[in-house]
Amino acid sequence: MKTALVTGGSGYLGTLMIKKLLDNGWRVKSIDINPPINNQNKFEFFKVDVRNLNNHEYIFKDVDCIFHNVALVPISKAKDFFSTNTLGTKNVIEMAIKNNVKSFIHTSSSAIFGAPKTNPVDEHYLPCPAEKYGLSKLNSEILLSTYADKININIIRPRTILGHG
Repeated sequence: MKTALVTGGSGYLGTLMIKKLLDNGWRVKSIDINPPINNQNKFEFFKVDVRNLNNHEYIFKDVDCIFHNVALVPISKAKDFFSTNTLGTKNVIEMAIKNNVKSFIHTSSSAIFGAPKTNPVDEHYLPCPAEKYGLSKLNSEILLSTYADKININIIRPRTILGHG
């Protein structure tokens, strides 16, 4: 049985991701600063802040894939996106490498492009974030590129994710 670690597992996307993983037979671990609302007895939850993973290496043991969704988003009215979105990402990827995780899937954001002058935006369009959130996500992507020779990294850049809850 494959094991996934979902960071931000109590958020909207993380909750949907955990459900899908469980439905497909995965063993699931979740990291978040907020407790999960549903399916708590079907996966392992760890109340952990990605900005401080000291003494939490055990969570990353025997994990095949990390789905990294933790992020401070603009709606949070946060001011320091860098500490969670970039340094938190650094902490998670380094734990992944240290524990021989095979795959790392990072949820970035289309905000790295700011307001594009043309559509569609493709792989040749240069990032130009318009605000601190987009810049923190771009910095995370650049940071992850420095680890690409140590772990399989995939980055997705969704538009704003909305849904019930």
